[in-house]
Amino acid sequence: MMRTRKLVGLFSLVTFAASLAIAGTTFAALITFTFNGTGSGTVDGAPFTNADYTITLIGDTTAITNPSPGTFQLDTTATIVIGGIGTATVTELPGIFVSQNGSVLGFQCWGGTDVLDLDDAAFATYDLATPLGPISGLHAAALAQFKNVASTLGPITLSSSGPVTFQASLAAKTWTGSISIPWKITIALKDTNGDSKFKKLSSSSTGTIEMYISKSGPQPNAEGCYVKFSGDDGSTICIKQIVSISTDIPKSKTDQLLLVGTGTMAVVMEGTPLSGIAYLDSKGTLKKTGGEMSAITLSGKFGGGGGEGTDQTFVLSGNVKATLTEQAD
Repeated sequence: MMRTRKLVGLFSLVTFAASLAIAGTTFAALITFTFNGTGSGTVDGAPFTNADYTITLIGDTTAITNPSPGTFQLDTTATIVIGGIGTATVTELPGIFVSQNGSVLGFQCWGGTDVLDLDDAAFATYDLATPLGPISGLHAAALAQFKNVASTLGPITLSSSGPVTFQASLAAKTWTGSISIPWKITIALKDTNGDSKFKKLSSSSTGTIEMYISKSGPQPNAEGCYVKFSGDDGSTICIKQIVSISTDIPKSKTDQLLLVGTGTMAVVMEGTPLSGIAYLDSKGTLKKTGGEMSAITLSGKFGGGGGEGTDQTFVLSGNVKATLTEQAD
């Protein structure tokens, strides 16, 4: 049965995109958990005092287990960065757990021993599968067991810690494809009589188009772009606010996607840089192989304009047609 997601508040695009996933398709499921704090302890017997530390755990949400009601666990990789010392990879079967009944979440080693526990009401409904936080000012507990954790820098002990900040975030994969955009540009120019008239131009830009997708759907990159065009001539288009909906047909080899959004552009036309607002109106086919997305065929239109009140006021549009594949890590 086909299911579609209702498009809500089409003209209020700023925050809605984050709540929508692309349905019916399995995406990369890597999730990153970070614990940031300041603490004291030892690394390979050498002491450190009030040093900044970051513990980073990475796991696959499809591997989350539920050994008892309200308890969820996930085996992960783990690194510990300690200011002034370096980065250590933990080799003691690291993982993470959450007990909803106790509102406790913690870093574990040795296949299930708590070494750093946090307590917050947000954990009462959390299951390790989705983004959360950042949550700051958390008390670090269970440090009595954070002793001689084996790592590539030697045994690590964290004997005390100040307040901890916790965050969980889904890792987005980059999907990219080559594209050539034929532009139609209209510029408003004044003639010698002071009359404003239209001048129409044609141009084209070649380059790459990228989307950033996690298990929960489109995600912004470090620049805030959900969709980005990078031209060989230095042109850029960054779509920063989006709404996307899709079909959900698990037995089908494809699903359909509709994506609209707005953002900014800085394009070069006949050697002249033009900047302004941008929009994307697109549709796509999500090809699936073995239930996982293997390609995105995207078509539609980029458009926009800028320069209002100047002698370079312009409006432009160009067709979009590209096939995107997952970029290798």
